Amino acid sequence: MSMEPDRAKGRSPDIVLRERLKAKPELAKPVTKPPDPEAIPKALKVAAGAKEVSHPDRDQGLRDR
Repeated sequence: MSMEPDRAKGRSPDIVLRERLKAKPELAKPVTKPPDPEAIPKALKVAAGAKEVSHPDRDQGLRDR
């Protein structure tokens, strides 16, 4: 987010931010929501179902030398 100089009018970024959040509270990050209780079990099932994992070549580029 770039701050336009004419809007800051010499004020610190912290002051400008506080003023903007006071004017538009919806810009603030919402309070952290509790995690989805079903997300972890679903992710674990996906990970368990993976048959193989692709690994990058460790010697990539060394063969051409």
